[in-house]
Amino acid sequence: MKGGGPLVRVTFVYGSSTPAERQELWHYLQYQSSINAATPWLVTGDFNAIMRRQQGRDSIMRKLDWAFGNHHLLRQWPQAKATFQARIESDHSPIIISLSSSHPYQKARFKFLNLWAEQDGYEEIIRAAWGTEAYGNPFSRLTTKLRNLKGHLHFFHRSNSSHISSRVAQADKKWQEARVFLDQHPQDQDAGRRERDLCHQFSALRNAEESFYKQSRLFLDYAGAWSEL
Repeated sequence: MKGGGPLVRVTFVYGSSTPAERQELWHYLQYQSSINAATPWLVTGDFNAIMRRQQGRDSIMRKLDWAFGNHHLLRQWPQAKATFQARIESDHSPIIISLSSSHPYQKARFKFLNLWAEQDGYEEIIRAAWGTEAYGNPFSRLTTKLRNLKGHLHFFHRSNSSHISSRVAQADKKWQEARVFLDQHPQDQDAGRRERDLCHQFSALRNAEESFYKQSRLFLDYAGAWSEL
C-alpha cells in the first residue's frame, strides 16, 4: 500500500479453524518475514488460534484477532497502535489500526558524503554491509543490502564525521595546547610526537570539513534547500 507516503506492506490473515491447515499460514508468514525484512510490514486479521482451551469456571475468553508490526514499521511509525472495538454478535473484534500521530515522523533523506570514502574503515564497512545475507528475489536482495549499507553508513557517520565543525574546533584546541607544551619542553620527544600526531588529526578533520561544506554548497545549488545529516 502506498498513498503519497512511505511504502508499507500489509498482510491480511484469515486463519483456518484446523491446526494442520494453519501450519501452511505459519510457513507463509515465515517466508514473508524474510522478504519483508527491510520493509515496514503489518500483519493483521483473524488468526483463529487459541493458546489454551478451558471450560467451566476456568474458561478463558478467546482472542482470535491480532495485529503485528515488524521492527521497520515501528521505526517508521513509533506511535502505531491497534484499537480493538467491542464484539457484536461474533467472536471477532473490528480492528482500527493507526500508524501516524498528529505529527507524523518525517524520515530524513539519505545523502552520501564524499568525505566518508577518505576515512579509515570505510572500505571495511562497505564489505561487511554488502556481505550480509539477504533473501527473496534479486531486486529484494539488492534493496535489503542497500538499506543495510545505509544503516552502517549512518553509524559510521555518527562515529567519525558528525558535528564536523565541533570536531575541528576541538582538534585545533588540542593541537594548540600541544604546541604550547612543546615550546615549554623542546627536548621532550614524546611531546614532539604528540604535537605532530595532533597536527595530522587537525589537518585531516579540516579537510573533511572543507569537503563537507563544499558538497553542501553544491547540494544547495542543485536542490535549493539546506539538508544536513
